[in-house]
Amino acid sequence: MKAQSARRTKGQKRVAELRRIYVLIDTAGEYGTRLFAGFARFAARMESWQVLSEEASQCGKSRLAELKRNPPDALVVRSVSRALTEELIALKIPMLDLNEQGRRLQDGSTVFPMVRTDDSALAHAAIDHFYGQGVRKVLLYYDATPLALARKDAFLAAAYDYPILVACHKAVSQSPLNEDFSRETLRAAIGSEPGPIAIWAVSDPLAARALALARQSHVRVPDQMAVLGTGNGQAFCRLTLPRLSSIDLAPDTIGYEAARYLARLLNGDSLRCSALPVGETVVRQSSNLFAFDDPDAAAIIRYIQVNATSGLKVADVQRQFDLIPRTLQRIAQKYFGHTIEEEIRKVKLRCAKELLADPEINIHDVARLAGYASTGHFARSFVRDVGMCPRTFQKHVAKSGLPDATSAGD
Repeated sequence: MKAQSARRTKGQKRVAELRRIYVLIDTAGEYGTRLFAGFARFAARMESWQVLSEEASQCGKSRLAELKRNPPDALVVRSVSRALTEELIALKIPMLDLNEQGRRLQDGSTVFPMVRTDDSALAHAAIDHFYGQGVRKVLLYYDATPLALARKDAFLAAAYDYPILVACHKAVSQSPLNEDFSRETLRAAIGSEPGPIAIWAVSDPLAARALALARQSHVRVPDQMAVLGTGNGQAFCRLTLPRLSSIDLAPDTIGYEAARYLARLLNGDSLRCSALPVGETVVRQSSNLFAFDDPDAAAIIRYIQVNATSGLKVADVQRQFDLIPRTLQRIAQKYFGHTIEEEIRKVKLRCAKELLADPEINIHDVARLAGYASTGHFARSFVRDVGMCPRTFQKHVAKSGLPDATSAGD
């Protein structure tokens, strides 16, 4: 009897220590899905946690009443209104805020603690991407949201670290049907100084609007205007023409670190705000330029990027530019740092990795679309360059949500 009583007491103690975590995260979009997946990856290790999750948009008056009657040990919230945030705060429940800039209350204070992207690191990543390719004119395209205004401030502060010309253009409407730039304004910005102009948009939808106007204005992307988005929504970036380069915000990492942060809060640590580094800059066609002083070199790299996946050979490049092999390879070594064959290989590999980010595509189609002679040749080349077979890479990306899944491996 004593042994049974001891076991019962131990079991009762375990139940008493259970921590109920109520998570309000909208997962309709890719960011929210990856954010929750990262949170769940850490939470799965915590045997004392009972995670209750719900779409933030579904939390109404009845749910608030239930929370008052039966409050959880902690709240984790993202994408809730200011009014709902204040009602949640009134519950006096420990809360972690995952909104990118946090919700500000009517008195101007910020809901703490919060876990978010480091805006300064984000701005530096954007400028670094363009500066490293020789671009010296960068225009920020932003809107009136608090998040965008914070990124504008970070951009202007970061620009002091570079010898570049900067400007800012504010979207006059949230509607994608509205043209914020006039064609004259765009062409004036491009022609005001020698060399290409770069546009960093604070979100992928804004970047897509810039690309659409470029097509309407017959502006060559990225030769005359390079465009970089923010967010790296896989499906969204593939819909643009050309495909949109974008900075991945690594929401899966933010979600994971948020859960770890929450564990410390529940243990009694006094914490405030945690700003995390951004993920990889995923380079696609919209910003993959080389601002060389040799126009032949720029034309060659552009020709390879456009045609590498169509069975391009070195002899094709020689014929296109009427160059003898020695001259062509000399240009390649001087400006690219490797041979023409290597550049073609890198472009094909980058395309293959981007295609493999789609869990539904089969390997045969990847090989064909990326320009490989056969599936076997593709598999052997991929293993040599990446260190794993294409199918393993595809499964690994689908499982872990790597932010650099589509960046080229060098």
